[in-house]
Amino acid sequence: MVRAFGWAAILTLAATAAAAQAGSWRGEMTLDGSTVAVVVHLEESAGGWSGTLDVPPQAIEGLPLEELAIDGESVAFSVPGLPGAPRFEGSLDGSAFAGSVEADASRPPATDIEILPLERDESGAWAVLRPYAATDRDGYDNQPAFLPDGSALLYTSQRGDQSDVYRYDMRSGRSERVTDTAESEYSPTPMPDGERFSVVRVEPDGTQRLWAFPLAGGDPELLLPDVAPVGYHAWLDEDTVALFVLGDPITLQIASVASGASRVVAENVGRSLHRIPGTSALSYLDQSAEPWMLRRFDPEEGSTSILGKALPESEDYAWAPDGSLVMGSATVLFRGLPGNHEIAWSALTDLADEGLGGITRLAVSPDGRSIAFVVERPAAGTPETVTGTFALRRAEHP
Repeated sequence: MVRAFGWAAILTLAATAAAAQAGSWRGEMTLDGSTVAVVVHLEESAGGWSGTLDVPPQAIEGLPLEELAIDGESVAFSVPGLPGAPRFEGSLDGSAFAGSVEADASRPPATDIEILPLERDESGAWAVLRPYAATDRDGYDNQPAFLPDGSALLYTSQRGDQSDVYRYDMRSGRSERVTDTAESEYSPTPMPDGERFSVVRVEPDGTQRLWAFPLAGGDPELLLPDVAPVGYHAWLDEDTVALFVLGDPITLQIASVASGASRVVAENVGRSLHRIPGTSALSYLDQSAEPWMLRRFDPEEGSTSILGKALPESEDYAWAPDGSLVMGSATVLFRGLPGNHEIAWSALTDLADEGLGGITRLAVSPDGRSIAFVVERPAAGTPETVTGTFALRRAEHP
């Protein structure tokens, strides 16, 4: 994920100044260096003015405008449904409406990636060693994914306003930048061909689609032009990919890169998607009801079955090569053994004494000897305010 929404993926705007201005307004908003198309729908009733906002590139529809105030040609409102709760002020001149906007800077949480080594004890059971930091800095380092040979892991790192893919070498303990683009890339995932990795890329207009980069370096390729906005993904084979697609509701879709087609197979799913080791089946978290359930989807049969209950209030998990599961809750890492539609969870280690908590985003190395996971760290600095401009014109057609 990806990030679900960031400034490149959200921006907004709309308003009006008189009864004659009811209807739809279309235009652009530029905020924090990013520009996006928006559509605003306004109407007047006996109770006063009301309105909603759409952001077509992000499939956002019907966000309510709040604190909408119209005084002659002056118009002001806010959109708390978007990150940073942007606040707008402008003036209406005939069929055009333009002005300024400010918002609290939307920044990802401060996170680090930790590595937990494992080794076999004399009885053959896995023993937990002391974790160590793969990243240790103020900022966002997240979404680890091991390469197939286990020599390194890819991860997303935000430096300033830019998010790129970095590579952490397991032997040297050093990180190097892999992508260096004007766009932001998230959720780096090695592809089955062994030569590329896929990402969710936030394009200049905020559209989030699936792209691929060569591991050896080179230009990226758009994989699924017609599927957006993608949040997260997992490969089932060289052609088939499972997608977490943002919207209301969030959907799980299975897509073919060769045909470009996708189909919805579930709704209200979690962001953690994985191919089950030794199979072509997918596991996902069903969040449609409590308790959340881990489910198995067979793409060949089109059938779904229950694996078992997830840990309460936890949504990230990973598979180990031996068919066991790893999941985190607060400061504790758990191991789960699935069977007979149930998962037997047991504590693997409590990391409270290491000062680590808020465990999310897990990955297990191909040899099962290392678990990468993300932990929270205190945010540095104070919230910033970003400013921008907007310009809208009356739409001829709603």
